[in-house]
Amino acid sequence: MGDIEKREEIKRRIRSWLENYHQLYLILILVVAISLRLYYFILTKDQTLWWDEAEYMSIAKVFAYNIPYEISPQRLVLFPLLASLFFKLGLEEISIKFFLVIIPSILVVFFTYLFVKKMYDKRIALLASFITSLCWIHLFYSARVMNDEIGFLFGLLGLYLFWEGYISKENTEINSKYIYLSSFFIALSFLIRPTGVLYALILILFLFFTEQFKFLRKKELWIMVLVFFLTI
Repeated sequence: MGDIEKREEIKRRIRSWLENYHQLYLILILVVAISLRLYYFILTKDQTLWWDEAEYMSIAKVFAYNIPYEISPQRLVLFPLLASLFFKLGLEEISIKFFLVIIPSILVVFFTYLFVKKMYDKRIALLASFITSLCWIHLFYSARVMNDEIGFLFGLLGLYLFWEGYISKENTEINSKYIYLSSFFIALSFLIRPTGVLYALILILFLFFTEQFKFLRKKELWIMVLVFFLTI
């Protein structure tokens, strides 16, 4: 296939994709989500750090520059560890906020759509993602150098992948690849915020109420537990 044919094929696929009004609504929702988050990002770019933000950035500078600072035992290390990579590259807090807060916050809206679409249908998924795009608490923490959005993103990914690999009616059998990735992301969520362990608890309760003790006989779920602890 020549270059012209390839371009025509790409155009045809784009037109076909846009003809589905659900995709157009999703694009509009993402535009709203991105616009709001960028607006508050610009509005608060010079804002003084909160205590929590300052503590995370101080821990990040311990990792990056080995500055003397006593790390609080209540702070898990993955978020400041990721932030320290930006300091190592010579970047500043505004870059950390953009890549570790704004981008995850936008992805939360997108994966909310994908997850709810799998659970219910496209219309409910559009409504859920629209509400998420406007939800004040997401906008509030999108304007802070905090771990809430990225922690929620990892937990949401964990639940979505578990649904995709274990519960989805499209599967005739367990897709172990998805559920192991689910465990990996839930572990990352826990390493970002202690409350990330609640995603694991949700899955355990779901399995107990839907399968009683039958799920204990499935080796994939035991391997999933192993992946969780190995990740940690």
